[in-house]
Amino acid sequence: MSSGGGRDDAPVRTMVTCSDGAMLSVQEWNSQGDGPAIVLHHGFLVDLEWNWRKPGIVDALVKTGRRVIAFDVRCHGESERIFDPARLSRERLARDVSEIADHCGLESFDLAGYSLGGFVAVVVAVGDPRVRRLAICGSCEQLFADQLRRVEFRTIADALRADDPSTITNATGRQFRALADALGSDRLPLAACFEGFNADWYISGEAVPHVRIPTLVIGGKDDSIMVGVERLTDVIPDVRLVWTEGDHLTAISEPEFAAGLAEFFGSR
Repeated sequence: MSSGGGRDDAPVRTMVTCSDGAMLSVQEWNSQGDGPAIVLHHGFLVDLEWNWRKPGIVDALVKTGRRVIAFDVRCHGESERIFDPARLSRERLARDVSEIADHCGLESFDLAGYSLGGFVAVVVAVGDPRVRRLAICGSCEQLFADQLRRVEFRTIADALRADDPSTITNATGRQFRALADALGSDRLPLAACFEGFNADWYISGEAVPHVRIPTLVIGGKDDSIMVGVERLTDVIPDVRLVWTEGDHLTAISEPEFAAGLAEFFGSR
């Protein structure tokens, strides 16, 4: 484990080897913080830097006095690129979270996931008894994805693989491809990742009724992925719903988003 710099707020960085050999980039802040650590799982196409650090969320959580751990999901950021969808399922991504917790020596931890991270986080929260609190961020509709949505998922993987973006006819596929190109993303492993975490899409929805820990559901008022949020709030017993301004791409940068997470996790 090597330090990310000499400042108190600089992350400690390390590469964690998962049980299948995949290498994941992990960053940690405030390693001597009080209480259980907060683990952050980012969304598809972005990385921990774009999802958690740049919007000020890491800083807000560190200010609560807690230890904060974030990582780049397989195929994202500084983590290993994988091209086999079988190694990119939601079940596998959930296992990665638990194995990072093992590596960091966590006896208990709080967990936040944005978008794809929310889909994975509910699986972790049900399967790993160490999860104490859960924040489902910018995630609802695709927790319960149906057959129509899965057909659209296939068009997104195709769009990421297309040599010429002008040939993409599906509107959602064009949006994902444009974002990937704008971020300079490595598109081919991301296409495999998209196929992998949608192969066992149903496990997220199956997990939701079994969530029995304090849960925050937070997202933007204009986020289409937050449609049908009552499907979460009606079945999770101890749940709090917080709305911010913004859509799926912008809500996370709203000051209310970081403040909502800090308040939820900071109240020990």
